[in-house]
Amino acid sequence: MNKTDARLLNPTIQNYLRQQAIRLREQGKPIGEIAHYLGVHRNTVSGWWQQYQQQGEAALEQQPRGHKLNEGRTLSSNPRGNRATADARAFSG
Repeated sequence: MNKTDARLLNPTIQNYLRQQAIRLREQGKPIGEIAHYLGVHRNTVSGWWQQYQQQGEAALEQQPRGHKLNEGRTLSSNPRGNRATADARAFSG
């Protein structure tokens, strides 16, 4: 059975899968069996379970993905960065 990349599913389905995984785990089902039933990797189910144990119900909701607006990498004033300088040094010999 091919595993679905749960990150590519819409948030409603992701939340449903998390809730089902937690419900089945609370019933004593093994993580591997839950993962097979839901079609996701066992590490995904294990992560969901650990987050649930630490954060409770709040861990089941979809969190925003990616960088927050205006965070992360910024462009330098030189579009080629420091590479142009390094290249010039390498060829001036």
